[in-house]
Amino acid sequence: MNETALDEGVPGGNTGKIEYRIKATTAQGAISYSNTVSVTIASYIPLLRFYMPGGYQAATGNGGNWDPGTAPEFVRDLRPAALNKLYYMYIYLPANAEFKVTQGRSWDINYGGSGGNLASGGANLTVATAGFYRISIDRVNMKYDIREGRMGFVGGATGAGWTPANVFPTYAMGNSATNLFVGLTDFATGAGN
Repeated sequence: MNETALDEGVPGGNTGKIEYRIKATTAQGAISYSNTVSVTIASYIPLLRFYMPGGYQAATGNGGNWDPGTAPEFVRDLRPAALNKLYYMYIYLPANAEFKVTQGRSWDINYGGSGGNLASGGANLTVATAGFYRISIDRVNMKYDIREGRMGFVGGATGAGWTPANVFPTYAMGNSATNLFVGLTDFATGAGN
């Protein structure tokens, strides 16, 4: 009912009236409708959760292989325009790692794909080379992006300045866990960052 309310224009966190009726079809094809019933619904925005099960899990300490129940969770982009739309994670993957994306901790709703396009039940996603990756998904537009996941310090108080290309390797951060990067650097005094 919440999904119906959201689809019919009752914004999450608001109350609105939705009209329902039942359609019945007999074996002979005759159709009949019930009387309309008006229902007041207090809608909410459900938080969708996505996970990344794959053949890499056991080797990287992320649970059992191909197990959505122990797979790492994507981080939700909490900006209002991106909520329940954009997700990402930083993760180390071994060479030739294969994986999929699941909505929830089961295989009921899963995505694979190719060429940056997600597909329901699609082909396994892969990376050829071992390394740290940033994997992002756009569930509304059914897109994904896999790229080298690097993080570092940039700003007026760093030796790299404001040029991201100057960050690596001297001002890079190291990946200590999924979605967790750690780095130490000295900031210049009196410089804006």
